[in-house]
Amino acid sequence: MVASGDTVALEMNSIWDEGRAVATAAVVLTFDDDGMIVSDHTYGIDPVGAGERDPRD
Repeated sequence: MVASGDTVALEMNSIWDEGRAVATAAVVLTFDDDGMIVSDHTYGIDPVGAGERDPRD
């Protein structure tokens, strides 16, 4: 984790599919003066296609 001023950057392992798929991901968050997130940039792969699934299924 790296933090500077109003920005935090994290790198972590994302665990999917009950631990059967693991991928490295990163997120950069920027906060306003009230501590609310005003910018969220996430980087990583989607090893099980969760981003493509219809949540109604």
